[in-house]
Amino acid sequence: AAEGFVELRPNRGAVVIDWTDDNLLEIFDLRAMLEGYGASLAALHALPEEVRQMRREADVFHSLTRDVAELDMRLIAESNNRLHRLVLDAGKNRRLASMMVAVVHVPLVTQTFSRYTPASLERSALQHHDVVSAIESGDAVWAESAMRAHIHAAKKVIFGSHPTSATRALTTQPT
Repeated sequence: AAEGFVELRPNRGAVVIDWTDDNLLEIFDLRAMLEGYGASLAALHALPEEVRQMRREADVFHSLTRDVAELDMRLIAESNNRLHRLVLDAGKNRRLASMMVAVVHVPLVTQTFSRYTPASLERSALQHHDVVSAIESGDAVWAESAMRAHIHAAKKVIFGSHPTSATRALTTQPT
């Protein structure tokens, strides 16, 4: 219940929460804030070997997205999750990493990749490289901006170009 998977109801017990658009929008907005902050910390604290690992994983992700005829969304999602975890780990903030585990539900991320087109996968791969470059440069502001833009672009892929009223409300608020 504390992590948002179930709702405790009197005399009914625990009820599994449905993943509504509003739930997903909340997750993406939290991810943008938290992972943006995590990327800024990584820019300040990442060791050269950690940056090399991020770069290698960004390359793996990119290679997985290039063969349009053989896209394996499970492998793509796993690579994506590894890269995002490497960024958080490089920030050296354990509380942030544990908060992200509560916010980002890996099966949900895996499912969202099914909505990606080859073009949006390519854009995501390029954004991963941008995030890694920002971290490598040590520029915390650039790293945070690049990660937030990456998460917001993913949100746009999931909800399309014609946002619901809830999406409009969330995307017009300052980030």
